[in-house]
Amino acid sequence: MPEYTEEAITKEQPPYVFVIDEINRADLSRVFGELFYGLEKDYRGKPIKTQYAYLKEEDEPDFVIPENVYIIGTMNDIDRSVESMDFALRRRFAWYEITAEQSMTILDSCITDEAIRKTAQAKMKAINQYIGPWDGEDPKD
Repeated sequence: MPEYTEEAITKEQPPYVFVIDEINRADLSRVFGELFYGLEKDYRGKPIKTQYAYLKEEDEPDFVIPENVYIIGTMNDIDRSVESMDFALRRRFAWYEITAEQSMTILDSCITDEAIRKTAQAKMKAINQYIGPWDGEDPKD
């Protein structure tokens, strides 16, 4: 577990990504609790005092959400309405619709190893063809 000292927070760190599938189905205010505001740009990399701060040892640092932590939430087409979601949640995230075709091209810019990228794209294409619009035929035939 890395230590979140002032020096560790400011030095270049690899990105860490949390993917929350069907983000709209969770009560994220309860999931994140009082750390919800720590997701905001102004609080990233800064110590956050929580209601549980009294439980930590005196020499332990406060909780920090580093700038290199990213949260990606997914939603399917049917449940993509964000109107029912808490405004505090909606304003802390950017919302983008990404089609299956777009996700194929996104891999071009984020996977530099051509063999890995081509394999990932081939698997994505096969999955999308399998789950694509149903025409009454068994996709395995």
